[in-house]
Amino acid sequence: MNNKTKNGQFAVHETQRLIIKGTLTSRIEKREKNQETYYYGFFKLENQEPEIPVIFKTKPTILAGSQVELTGT
Repeated sequence: MNNKTKNGQFAVHETQRLIIKGTLTSRIEKREKNQETYYYGFFKLENQEPEIPVIFKTKPTILAGSQVELTGT
């Protein structure tokens, strides 16, 4: 649950688990920035036109075209 504070910021009182389902439309790519390595891929969600980037701290073993269910907080 999110509540707005007096200064307009949001305070998060609970952790909410989010689940998105879609299709991986690209291969997983590796990127290094500021001596940190991360991986990303683009996903197409059902009934949504633009693809969205999803970033991973470790390299997942997902092939392009795979149906996926991503869970996060």
